[in-house]
Amino acid sequence: MSVALIVLWHVYSATAMCIEEVQELDMSFLQTATTVNLSEVHVMKASKPGSSAADVSGVETNAAGDLTTFLTGLMTNSAMIAACVVAFIVLKSRYPKMFAYNSISGKVPDTPADDNFSWVSSSEKKVHEEHRKYAGLDHAMLLEFTMMCKRILMKIGLPMLLIMSPLNYLFGHGSAEQTGDNLSRIAMGNVAISHPWLYYIYGPITIAVVWIVRRETFTSMRRFCESRFIWMKHLKNPQASTVMVEGIPDEYQSDEKVKEYFSRMFSKDSIKAVHVAKHISQLETVYAELRDAMMNLAKAEQEWENAGREAENRPQIKSMMSPMGGGAEDAIEYWTKQRDIKQKEAAEYRENFIKDAEAGVGGVNGHCGFVTFNDVRDARVAMNVKFSKDRNSWQVTLPPAPSAVIWSDMKVNVDLRSGKRLLGYGLVFGLYVAFTPFCLFVTNLATAVNLGPFQSLWEAYAPTLGLLIFLSFAPTVLINIFSLLFNFKSEVKNQLELQNWYFWFMVFFVIGVTVVGQDFVNFVEQVAKQPTQLPMVLAEKMPTSTHYYLNFLVLQWVTHAMNLTRYMQVTKFVGFSKIWSEDDARALAEPEDQDYYGMGSRTDK
Repeated sequence: MSVALIVLWHVYSATAMCIEEVQELDMSFLQTATTVNLSEVHVMKASKPGSSAADVSGVETNAAGDLTTFLTGLMTNSAMIAACVVAFIVLKSRYPKMFAYNSISGKVPDTPADDNFSWVSSSEKKVHEEHRKYAGLDHAMLLEFTMMCKRILMKIGLPMLLIMSPLNYLFGHGSAEQTGDNLSRIAMGNVAISHPWLYYIYGPITIAVVWIVRRETFTSMRRFCESRFIWMKHLKNPQASTVMVEGIPDEYQSDEKVKEYFSRMFSKDSIKAVHVAKHISQLETVYAELRDAMMNLAKAEQEWENAGREAENRPQIKSMMSPMGGGAEDAIEYWTKQRDIKQKEAAEYRENFIKDAEAGVGGVNGHCGFVTFNDVRDARVAMNVKFSKDRNSWQVTLPPAPSAVIWSDMKVNVDLRSGKRLLGYGLVFGLYVAFTPFCLFVTNLATAVNLGPFQSLWEAYAPTLGLLIFLSFAPTVLINIFSLLFNFKSEVKNQLELQNWYFWFMVFFVIGVTVVGQDFVNFVEQVAKQPTQLPMVLAEKMPTSTHYYLNFLVLQWVTHAMNLTRYMQVTKFVGFSKIWSEDDARALAEPEDQDYYGMGSRTDK
């Protein structure tokens, strides 16, 4: 178990570094599906549903007959993977803009041949440098993390499967052989206590496992450091020469005052521009209404274009201004008027806010902003200088990419951040505590339903329905907590925080579900009182459910096969194509749900 913890920590550390800079139902369904009865001959072994976290999650202990279940599940999963690959081949040929848009648009210089399997060889030929160049550093390192895991599994798994498994099966003579658990006979659990020679082999193997994981982790980390250096070196202006400033004191809250302050610290000629974030809620509302009007106008014009631009086919919209209160008027004329009105309002608001911002400090000027230098070196120096003894004043950090900035977070005062984050931590902890009671409630409710002739199918899924629902929405709940209460000011930072917290959530309730038990709070208290006993608890509980984890790993293949089809984006594309052009429909269908398929949650799956 100590080795497992070391492996887990090394792998997590590598992927956490990869994201620092830079949908929903399928995965949780497949995680839950590890507990589904894949064979009619497989009997549920939990004595009473809901007796522990493992029971309500459907985790079963090792027993005789699991080999049949595993082989049945392996064949079922292989069939599902084959079906997903066939679906992908059909979909990529029918909707090329959803699967090869970068090639079509010229972003990527090569295009795979339009056949069934050339995409496999084309993907294998791509190297890390190409991933970094065309997909970005984050995506390139996610692929590198995947390849690191692949190398670790190859170097550890193959020797264990080809050498140690036969030795355990033939010479272990342990409890698995006595109970008829054929699947466990190839594992170390089948080695009899005080075996005369097999335990001596596992000593060097333990050292080799740690050495291999450490070596592969550091190899990938060196590649990440090299790639990050190249990324920062090629970072373009103005982002490369800009810093984000938080906690601007009240007497400096204006563009001129901030520029004056930094000019004293560096020089007047070193400052290129200063932009203090403005509190302009009225203008934001008007801009939102303007975007809606322009979107509806474009939609109405597209509908008329699809109808042949005949006068009698012009789209109509219900109007409450008619004498009868339910008449209709021309949609294109209506939304054109709304667009013009909102454009005029926005221009007036903007002019007034500019005057207010230039009038003096405070007012619409906020406490956050961006300072752009003429030289990148000055920006790097500014990020490493402490400007005030007050830790909440003049905080200078690397700015996020413009597209990732959360402007609403720029309005939250630094002094309020600690209280909001404390509340956020409480809500996250509450999510952990609510896991088992929620699963128990939904499980008991589901098992009370009788579907008659479909009851046998329902009983296979009902015991794990709570886990299905909870894991489906956990990333969304976490990302909403971070967005509302943590105010990280960047989508990238939100994803990084989601990765950290969701990682530990998965550790507790997927990997450690056999150990946590029914009462999460009680488990935390016991670990806090005797932390040195945790490895012993893991060693005692986890080996009895190794077949659950084996099925879990196999089902991950199906997860990636389903992601290959991009079924949700294709569905959106088909729906939007009924109104919009293919290019517009593709843009509206992108991207995937970032709560569940963003970089933060994806790295934990």
